[in-house]
Amino acid sequence: MGGGGKYSLDNSQRAAAYAERGPLLVGAGPGTGKTRTLTARVFHLVRERGERPESLLALTFSRRAAEEMRERIAAEEPEIARRAFISTFHAYGHDLLRRYWQEAGLPPRPLLLDRTDAFALLERRVGTLGLNTLRYLHDPTFPLPDILSAITRAKEDLIAPDEFAARAAACGDERLKEVAAVYRVYEDLLREAGAVDFADLVARPVRLLQNNPRLLHAERARWRHLLIDEYQDVNRAGALLVRLLAGDDGAGLWAVGDLRQAIYAFRGASPANVSAFETDYPTGRRTELAVNYRSRPNLVTLFGATQQQQHSRGSEDAPLWHASRDGEAAAVLAVAADDDAQAMGIARRMRRFTDEGYSWGQQVVLCRTRAQAAAMQEALRARDVPVQSQQEGGLLACPDIKTLLILLSRAFEPHGPARHSLPDLPEELSGTDNVVAFLAQALFGPYGLARRMENGAAVARLLALAQAFQERASILIGGEETQGRAFLRHIRRMARLGGVPFEEDSACESDAVRVLTVHASKGLEFPVVFVPNLSQGKFPARGRPSLLSPLPRSEGETETDDGEEETRLFFVALTRARDHLILSRAERYNGRSAAASPLLTCLDGAVGLQREVWDAAPPAPSRAAASEPPSERGGAGSVSPSPQAGERGPGGEGRGRGGQPAPLEARDAELYLRCPRRFFYERVLALPHAETHPYSGFQKAVRHALRAAGEGANPAAAFQAYWPQVGPDPAHPHEEIYRLAAEEILTSLPPETVPPQHPATAVETLTVALEQGTLSVRPDVSHDSARLECHTFRKPPKEDKVEVSGRHSLLREAAEQAGAPSGQVILHLRYVTAGQTLPVPDKPAQRKKHLAKYNEALRGIRLQVFSAAPDDADDCPACPYFFLCPA
Repeated sequence: MGGGGKYSLDNSQRAAAYAERGPLLVGAGPGTGKTRTLTARVFHLVRERGERPESLLALTFSRRAAEEMRERIAAEEPEIARRAFISTFHAYGHDLLRRYWQEAGLPPRPLLLDRTDAFALLERRVGTLGLNTLRYLHDPTFPLPDILSAITRAKEDLIAPDEFAARAAACGDERLKEVAAVYRVYEDLLREAGAVDFADLVARPVRLLQNNPRLLHAERARWRHLLIDEYQDVNRAGALLVRLLAGDDGAGLWAVGDLRQAIYAFRGASPANVSAFETDYPTGRRTELAVNYRSRPNLVTLFGATQQQQHSRGSEDAPLWHASRDGEAAAVLAVAADDDAQAMGIARRMRRFTDEGYSWGQQVVLCRTRAQAAAMQEALRARDVPVQSQQEGGLLACPDIKTLLILLSRAFEPHGPARHSLPDLPEELSGTDNVVAFLAQALFGPYGLARRMENGAAVARLLALAQAFQERASILIGGEETQGRAFLRHIRRMARLGGVPFEEDSACESDAVRVLTVHASKGLEFPVVFVPNLSQGKFPARGRPSLLSPLPRSEGETETDDGEEETRLFFVALTRARDHLILSRAERYNGRSAAASPLLTCLDGAVGLQREVWDAAPPAPSRAAASEPPSERGGAGSVSPSPQAGERGPGGEGRGRGGQPAPLEARDAELYLRCPRRFFYERVLALPHAETHPYSGFQKAVRHALRAAGEGANPAAAFQAYWPQVGPDPAHPHEEIYRLAAEEILTSLPPETVPPQHPATAVETLTVALEQGTLSVRPDVSHDSARLECHTFRKPPKEDKVEVSGRHSLLREAAEQAGAPSGQVILHLRYVTAGQTLPVPDKPAQRKKHLAKYNEALRGIRLQVFSAAPDDADDCPACPYFFLCPA
């Protein structure tokens, strides 16, 4: 067939590929041959219409999609693939800025900063940014990811700093006003460094072409045809770039997209590009690909049912597809008694599919979030299902990379915790602070670590990161840091901001089930697909609260509907299935009831959907606990909460009065609840920290000064004397933040507290007897045995409603066990940064839950279960044992 080479096209594909002119938007549902049609369009333009490949500009959303397009074309016409410009929007924008660097006001080769680099650019200057409502003393950099996201979104929407500031001022949002100020500083820093960020790669070319008619004319003349893939994933800046290049009539524009698969709004994608196509291009028209080649007929029918849930133009009005394949798919909706029963049901189904001839590697589980994916991996492994290990953990989850990072930590943080894993650094690896040179010597020198590495691609990726880090040394290395320590800090930044993406060659993987998020599955297909956790709060997921409100839209701009995006995510998850689809939900998760997901309502009348019930099953043992190496778990009585084991060892080391075991401190149990593995490193092995967080010294100094005030001394003088002992080094970039914050707290103390109106008694340690052991706890101030006070450095709550913490419950229980009348303990919480004191309410039901948690911690410590199970995985990059941890 002419124009398509070996590609045979159906009627709908042929109509799209051979369209006489644009603007044309091709609606390409999942499995309808989108890439085949796009490739056929390229061949038609070159072979039958005589267009030069150099006049074709093909842009897409992701590198993977661009590579697939290039490979498809190269498989039949390598010369066309070589000569046409096939790239992502960002790569094209980067090329444009390099060609017209003078007109753009940039150096010839501007430095390109990724999100982690941008974070580092602001990190050391956070003390000079003038943050007030966005000041967080526990971590001054805490708001930076949200601030950078807001700036990125503004750039993607072509909102300059002045316009951002005007909108923020108009709505009166103090936090947005501070973001506007940071936006200006950030742009100045980029200018000084001769750098651009990824959002600039599209936004700046748009401004460049808008302000230079000569350049715009040259670009339009160069590209006679624009082929745009994944149009629903393009942001508004990208859409405007396309409009500028396409010209007034858009005759050369040919775009393909599917609003039903628009799932990247969180990355700035604007589904409105699809629904507004005829508005942007008044002469534009649409056509649809009509045949689904991926899935079996009853699945295609099922997909059509979910389409009715979508309400945006271009989704619910799109025609349903014809199914090309034959065969009957297993389409199941299972309801499990609990999450253990769900995992067992999935494992049983997987074994049944392997009995039918499917390999483990042909089966995939698609989860809504990374946390759900990690939990499902663990649950399946516990049931002896082989699971691919590398997936979305990215580069930092690769065992070879963990080995190298421990080695780097041992070399560049010589007094840190890596000494535990590697007591002696090989002599041939000492003496250099150059990260690339160090890694090369470790891998290929006498130490010969390369011979023990199994994942060469991952090692090469780490070397590339180290090289890129050195090229950005002026931005990424502070004046007080060595290169080695700065690189380790940079790796932590990358992990904090989402990790280091790394896709392994699937051919290197063993036959094992894959567990992915729905987002990561986009563009992929699998013979057997499982979609679990279809319950309220799981899928759709509960949105993470943001520090910032959205910037108010101007007239004509559209808002993103989170509900619609969740429906589209569900649609994408279902349509990855080729042969079989198993949907499931649990009625209880961790003992808590969960209603069915509202997304399932679209399947109420679905024909051919089988219903199953998966009964409760005994929970699988915790593999993390069972696999703990004995050499690290320690024997009975070896648990030592701190280097001063003789004073307060929780495993029986320390002794109290009468030779009885000293009780475990409340803070130790709280550390265990945060992460059992961190408790193991910090309290059992007593491993040293590479460095102490300055917030800890700040708290110690302020508490010391407040105690001095309680005793009638001058708090400011006490602080000044104590600060040099516990505060951060004067060269630390955040030293001034903490010192000034402490001085601000102490100078704003009410006069009646210096000396105090009601002097405190000596603070005594209280104890709480629980089923699994005894905990000790101390208030910050004791006015008498039943009048206690705690101090917090958090900001006061809105409406003066204090949230009762576990520590508050423990103090009440301790006071009552010490003899205070039940229900008559008076507990206050003092917000030291605001000088405000509020009563803590007594909530018996909540106290019961808190005490149960402490009891659970005592039991885990007694049984020496030290699994890598953080309460919040987002805290992991800041953990001093991050590089050692197996998680």
